[in-house]
Amino acid sequence: MKLSYYGELLFDRKVFIFIEQKLSTLV
Repeated sequence: MKLSYYGELLFDRKVFIFIEQKLSTLV
């Protein structure tokens, strides 16, 4: 249960960083 929870956190973090990079390239 904890492993999947941390996995989701890492996935969300990767997606957030990816979106942030996309936004920074647009600006």
